[in-house]
Amino acid sequence: MGRRLVSSIAVLVSLGSLAVACSDDTTSSAGTTARTATTPGPGTASQSTTAAGTQVAPITVAATTGAAATTGATATAGGNAAETVGIKLAEFTITPDATVRAGTVTFNVTNAGQRIHEFAVFRGDSYASLPHQSNGAVDETKLGAANIIGRTSRLDSGQTASLTIDLKPGKYVLICNLGAGPNSHAARGQTVDITVS
Repeated sequence: MGRRLVSSIAVLVSLGSLAVACSDDTTSSAGTTARTATTPGPGTASQSTTAAGTQVAPITVAATTGAAATTGATATAGGNAAETVGIKLAEFTITPDATVRAGTVTFNVTNAGQRIHEFAVFRGDSYASLPHQSNGAVDETKLGAANIIGRTSRLDSGQTASLTIDLKPGKYVLICNLGAGPNSHAARGQTVDITVS
């Protein structure tokens, strides 16, 4: 009876070890099994250990914050560079931090003002050349949906948003088209004419 009890305990311990090993094993395409530790929180590194007990190079996990990136280029899945341009909104200005080039562009927009603003990209030679309402806002009905390239939602003071669009070479207007009656943000100067090449 004592031997059977010891054998049963040994089998249970072996099964428990096998269950733990199976729960966090991954298999590579070459058929090698490796145990991977759970990745810790942002800004820390994790390590993988193979079944044989040798260590694999640590994997660094970058920390993220709520602040939007403002400059530089990032690679897209196809290998082409995607432009990243920071945009600062305030009363009553739009300030890009880089030249906008043709291709995939991500605008990282921050409302640094005290009022609600939006960021939109309209196709057009200049703000002055676009159709206007009587208060100076762009008349989007007359402009037409095909010329409204993209826009963020309305941003409260301190909020950020990202807008990624594919820009062809040409002329565009960066604009905050909010404001009713005499309070058009565009009419008060919250526009920037750009040429994308």
